[in-house]
Amino acid sequence: MNGLLLAGLFVAVPGAVMVPALRELVRPKDDAPMPIDLRDGRDPHHRGVVLREALAVSSLTDPSSIALDVRVIRAGAEMGDALAPGSLTFEPGSSGRAVHAAGRVRLLDGAQVNALAADQSVATGDGVTVRDLLDAVGAVRIGRRCQIARCVSAERISMGAEGRFAYLSAPIIRTANADPGDEGDASEIEAHELTIEDAVIWCKDRMSIPIGMHLERDVVAYGDVHIGADTRIDGTVKAHGSITVGPRARIGGNLIARKNIQLGPDAEVAGNIFADDDLSLARGCRVGRPGAIKTAHAGGTLRLGREVAVYGVVSVYGIGIAE
Repeated sequence: MNGLLLAGLFVAVPGAVMVPALRELVRPKDDAPMPIDLRDGRDPHHRGVVLREALAVSSLTDPSSIALDVRVIRAGAEMGDALAPGSLTFEPGSSGRAVHAAGRVRLLDGAQVNALAADQSVATGDGVTVRDLLDAVGAVRIGRRCQIARCVSAERISMGAEGRFAYLSAPIIRTANADPGDEGDASEIEAHELTIEDAVIWCKDRMSIPIGMHLERDVVAYGDVHIGADTRIDGTVKAHGSITVGPRARIGGNLIARKNIQLGPDAEVAGNIFADDDLSLARGCRVGRPGAIKTAHAGGTLRLGREVAVYGVVSVYGIGIAE
């Protein structure tokens, strides 16, 4: 009896699993491809275009509440979904939902918006929050201690100190200049004392490129890679571990690491940077060059020091910090 029961279960369980699959083969209900808008992955301004189009449609159905001839959102006031035909100023403590402004936009200290599309430039004060999207045709200047989820500009982005972000895209992205009289950490900028790692290339768990060395090829390592100060590498550097780049080093290709990537002061990378974990760009680092859109991406935390310039996109799955 037990044998017959087990045999019945052996036949019934796979049969129950196969019934939905057989029914789908006979009468398909899920045979259409998933709708994916490829523009969203290729054009960083796509979400801004969608926002503009949605507000334009809403203005046709309900013009009294969408198309507003307003120039100033007073302190403490809240603006709903709106089209502004000219320039727009959000006073301290004011807020807005989805806004499209045809002119320049100013977000004064402490202002908050969910999504903003501006056909000209955008400037923010300190402590401003953009929860979803800031898309500008003109330049974007972001103040200190701002929380910006996603910012896209067709010209340039200036990111203030102590800010947080998830995605930045512009032909040139710059972080704040050093404070007057702030000379930085002298021990970090000056040439450091030679060690055995700066004079020897290890080829097992760790590879070290000596100070001032010039390599005309790619570098691939199964462990960590340490690149000395003033080193020049014409190719790409790939590591299954972490990559540390010394001050003033020059990388002609990409930097790709399965763990962390750390760039020292005034280091330059002509290609893309991809770190599965954390990415840190110290004071004065450069990624890409004018006219060549590149990406600096981190899977964990991404830190941008003072006077950093990235030509293209800065993105992070975790949290982005402008120091």
